[in-house]
Amino acid sequence: MPEETQGTAALVRDPVCGMMVDPRQTRWRHQHEGKTYFFCNPRCVGKFQRNPEHYLLALALVWEKSASPPADDRVERVHRKYRRNVRWYDRLVAPLTTRLRRDAVARLALGEGTRALDLGCGTGLSLPFLRAAVGASGVVYGVDLSPDMLAVARRCCAERGWTNVHLIEAMAESFELPEAMDGLLCFYTNDILLSPSAVPRALGFLRAGARVVAAGAKLTRGWRGALVNPVTRAYSGLAVTRGLVQEPWAKLRERLADFHVEERWLGSQYLVWGIHRP
Repeated sequence: MPEETQGTAALVRDPVCGMMVDPRQTRWRHQHEGKTYFFCNPRCVGKFQRNPEHYLLALALVWEKSASPPADDRVERVHRKYRRNVRWYDRLVAPLTTRLRRDAVARLALGEGTRALDLGCGTGLSLPFLRAAVGASGVVYGVDLSPDMLAVARRCCAERGWTNVHLIEAMAESFELPEAMDGLLCFYTNDILLSPSAVPRALGFLRAGARVVAAGAKLTRGWRGALVNPVTRAYSGLAVTRGLVQEPWAKLRERLADFHVEERWLGSQYLVWGIHRP
C-alpha cells in the first residue's frame, strides 16, 4: 500500500475512503490474502469485507494514481493561487454562492443511495448539499487539484463523520473513479469547463440518464457587460488560469440532452443543466 510520512509515523491509505491512517493507532484492520489493510472506521472495514476486490481495484486505480498528480506549469499556477486563496476562500465565497450552490445541487435531482461527483470541489462548500441529497447510503466523490483546498474539505468530512464522501487529489483531465456516477456538479470551475479533455473525461464516468449541472462566473454582452465584466474579471482573476468567456458551458451543451441555461446577476453568473445521453 502507498505510504506517507508524517513526523515519525508511517501512514497507510484506507482502501475504501482513501484517508491516511496510522496503523499503530487505528483499531480497525482486516487481513486479506496474506496482507493487512487498515481503516479509519468500522464502516470502511465492513465495506471492504463484503467486496475486497472492488476496493483493491479502487486502491490501485484511484487512490494510488491520484496521490501524486503530475506537475506542469498550469498545475503549479493552480497550486500557488489556491495556497494563497485558501486562507480567505470560505469566508468570502460561501456567503456569496450559497443560494446558487443549493440551486445547482437541486437541479441534479439526486436521491437516497445515488452517487455524485463534485469536480473541482475546492474546500468542499458543496459537499454538505450533495451529502444531504444522496443520504447515508449514497456516495459523493470530490476531485480537486489543490492539496491545500482539499485539506480543508477533508477536515470538514472528518468533523462531520462522513465516511461516504471520498476526496481525490487529481487533475480533471486524468482523475479516476471506481464506479459510475448518477450526477456531475461543476461549480465555479471555469478552467475545467474550458479544458479540451476534462469534460469528456468526466462524462465518461456517468451512467446514461445522469444529470449534469454547472454554475459559475462568465462575461456578458452589451451594457450589462460594460457594467459588470470588469468586476467579474477582477474577482475571478484570483482563481482562474484560463480567461473568462461568454459561454463557458459550450462543451457541455454539445454533449447533453434537454439543456437549459439560466443567467443571474446581470448575466455575470450562470446555472446550466442537462442530461447525459451516451
